[in-house]
Amino acid sequence: MGLHSLPSAAEAFFPFALLAYALLPVALLVDGVTRAVVRMIRLGGGGDGEEERMPDVGARVEVWRHEGGVDAGECCVCLHGFEAEAEVSQVVACRHFFHRECLERWLSHLHSTCPLCRSMV
Repeated sequence: MGLHSLPSAAEAFFPFALLAYALLPVALLVDGVTRAVVRMIRLGGGGDGEEERMPDVGARVEVWRHEGGVDAGECCVCLHGFEAEAEVSQVVACRHFFHRECLERWLSHLHSTCPLCRSMV
């Protein structure tokens, strides 16, 4: 008899390590499915041809037509300048401005911050 009948530390730990490695892929799968469901709920269902909803920014973004002749720099989303009569959006919180389409595209990808300074829109 003696001490030889007791399992070594490595032998005693092996079943627990095997169980942990078996459960890890299951936990990752559950996490991925949960994230996908939350994203679908946040977007309003999706999948049925319904257009994705842009976050409600309401009065936090102003839109106007750009007047020509003033050097306004460039849109930091597309890196193109502002042409005369182009629709321009300005984030009210930080006063940065972008092409209307560029800001809408940015916000439609579930961003809720200014593309330039990351302040909340």
